[in-house]
Amino acid sequence: MLVVSGYVYKDGKFFEGTVYIDEGIIKDVTRGINRDASIKGVIIPKPHNAHVHLLDYIAKDATEERDLIRLVAPPNGVKHRALREASDNMLKNALSIARALAEKYHLGLVTEFRELGKRGASLGRPSEIFRVLSRPKNPDEAKILIKISDGFNISSISDVSYEIAEEISRIARSHRKMLGIHVSERIREDIDAVLDLNPTFLVHAVEATRDDLVKISSEGIPVVICPRSNAYFGLFPKVDEMIRVGIRVLLGTDNHMINSMNVFEEAEFLYKISRVIGQKIRALDIIRMLFRDFTHDFNVEEGVTADKIIVIGDLRGRPELIVLNRHSSAPIYDLSSPRVAMRSA
Repeated sequence: MLVVSGYVYKDGKFFEGTVYIDEGIIKDVTRGINRDASIKGVIIPKPHNAHVHLLDYIAKDATEERDLIRLVAPPNGVKHRALREASDNMLKNALSIARALAEKYHLGLVTEFRELGKRGASLGRPSEIFRVLSRPKNPDEAKILIKISDGFNISSISDVSYEIAEEISRIARSHRKMLGIHVSERIREDIDAVLDLNPTFLVHAVEATRDDLVKISSEGIPVVICPRSNAYFGLFPKVDEMIRVGIRVLLGTDNHMINSMNVFEEAEFLYKISRVIGQKIRALDIIRMLFRDFTHDFNVEEGVTADKIIVIGDLRGRPELIVLNRHSSAPIYDLSSPRVAMRSA
């Protein structure tokens, strides 16, 4: 029996508790700290990187271009030209690196927007924690891709024919698979048209108005924000407003060519920069963004397997601040290891 004690994350908050693990499964969680526990620290689920483009790793740090259109917009941005010219070996290597980094950063789930249509989807997923949403060029390709993907992604309704977007949405729904859409990243887009596509989730919503955000909230559609990527292009989402209107907000690291996959860094950046731009966002609200999927939250609770949780080995201070400020400096215990190997994030 492995006994882990400290601050336990459950239902969007922390409490002092002790976790008992046997045969790789949490058997019990009790209140109060056990002074004789084998490991002490902040006990959290592995986080979800809810939006990332992995294949553009092939153009990692290749340019200082910071114009969003020239760098990443399809079809002729620097990123898309690099993708068209890349060999399969280069693309496979990008996914292999992503797999290694997901382990290094202790990610529990990764939701990827995969480019290159059938060619991209055929590369497969880096590991079982990756969810691949492919990007079909047309409905005919969508009918093929839906069989080998977890769903679809649409770059934005400004980039594709709306009729094609509608058919792609219909195919995703008919197979009960996901649909993610970039929305209002650079310019405000028609939120009614976007919501009519029945997306599973939206990404960015930087230029969305308050009325747009209220509509998103009323439809119960989650939004993934990517603060570092937005800031790189001189943009920033209205995160405080999203929280106020009740949107379910998640965090993603976006383009792997300019950002690391470490979603803990995304959370730290958001917390520290938000005051600079006049947004007062509580640390615990950001923590909640880390530990959730689009429909449910992650908890440290009975029945969860040990490979889904980690422990930040530090108890100095408030647990939400420990996660944000010491994720890269405190020892991290990955409980998926039989020997509970200690690693640095």
